[in-house]
Amino acid sequence: DGGAPEAGRARETVVEDPDRLGPAPDLILIDGGKGHLAAAAEVLEDLGLDIPVVALAKEHEHLFLPGRAEPLVLPEETPALHLLRHIRDEAHRFAVGYHRLLRRKRVRRSELDDVPGIGPARRTALLKAFGSARKVREARLEELAAVPGIGPAAARRIYDHFHGGAGGPTAGAGGRRQEAETGDEQDL
Repeated sequence: DGGAPEAGRARETVVEDPDRLGPAPDLILIDGGKGHLAAAAEVLEDLGLDIPVVALAKEHEHLFLPGRAEPLVLPEETPALHLLRHIRDEAHRFAVGYHRLLRRKRVRRSELDDVPGIGPARRTALLKAFGSARKVREARLEELAAVPGIGPAAARRIYDHFHGGAGGPTAGAGGRRQEAETGDEQDL
């Protein structure tokens, strides 16, 4: 049963930041069964909160109440059961949407985020000018400096980051580089 770990996570969330709940609700509806209800009731008691709490188990749509060994089984057609389901389903919809947003933010992460002094505006300008982080990495110093908002100092940081100069990821001995007469950079 995955209920115990979920109940533990719910407990940690509330205990870490009880103010996160905002004003005290009139009722707390837990998505889960007896174990979830017991964990929530314990947390509320530990926090000194006197808020009614019930749990709605998804599998059979049973309503668990504190102090009752057996669940309350509401008839399928009752408005109360429909309301509880709707509240639970809406909470799920909200949670899924929130997690999708977090996932999209993680996906937007770019290797340009690791370049010192390159924030969102410069990253956007570079990606607009070159089309991808790979093309930024392959760009010559002069091409980087020509991007609006970058300038010579930032261009040097970007170039060094990708080509090992000034302690970048592929820096040679001591992180120092030197340009040969051909204009190519070589490790010292």
